[in-house]
Amino acid sequence: YNYVAVLGLDAVVVNVSPPPPPPPPPPPPPPPPPPSVTADIRANGSNGPVYISSGASATISWSSNNATSCSVSPDGWTGTSGSKSSGSLTSSKTYTLSCSGAAGSASDFVKVNIGTPPKPDGETLKILDLKITVPYLVGKMKIKIIIGGVEKEAEISAGNKDISLDLKSANLPLNKEYSLVVSGDKILIRKMKFTPTSSSTNLEVGDLILGDLNQDNTIDSTDQLKLLDSIASQTFQGDLNLDTTTNSIDWAILLTNFGKKGD
Repeated sequence: YNYVAVLGLDAVVVNVSPPPPPPPPPPPPPPPPPPSVTADIRANGSNGPVYISSGASATISWSSNNATSCSVSPDGWTGTSGSKSSGSLTSSKTYTLSCSGAAGSASDFVKVNIGTPPKPDGETLKILDLKITVPYLVGKMKIKIIIGGVEKEAEISAGNKDISLDLKSANLPLNKEYSLVVSGDKILIRKMKFTPTSSSTNLEVGDLILGDLNQDNTIDSTDQLKLLDSIASQTFQGDLNLDTTTNSIDWAILLTNFGKKGD
């Protein structure tokens, strides 16, 4: 629009334009993508692998999220979730769950094996906890323990019957049979076999028998003679219960264990 303004003898032309239109509004944000599809299948509640005995059955269960259809092969079961029995199995079988939905597809599988799980490789025995008793022991006794060619020394007393052996550096594989040998002054040799299945294993060794003064792994008359000599001379050699005195109590212990032999 043009306007003419007259000011005295001068004329001024004034141009007046309308304001510019407002900018267009920004476009709306795109809609969020549909949630992703997930699938999960298990055998006996486990992601597998699962091991069962021949002829046994497993429970196959499955679930999904944001799926509109699912199927389980090779048996052809359908549904976005469900649970079925495998029936009797005599060979290994793999079950695959395939699901689809608006956001795409997803799959999962689980394998059912026949037999027992393989033994773990590379795992070793790290801690061996022994429970040992020595009837009639009063004081402290040093013993030697050999396992898998590894020798350890320990001390046992009437108040401490538990011995923990650190075998981390011995590199003794699990699921293998080992011989344990316990020996010491005045006791019969104790041997036993065991197969550790865990890196920390507990073992009940049992009683160590006092009375073998001459260390021939038998408690007999030669030990009696040594004890009588020790009582007469009042030496500690015949102090079987390690109470720092050699006396009739040690004689009674020897008579109790007379005739016993070590392993």
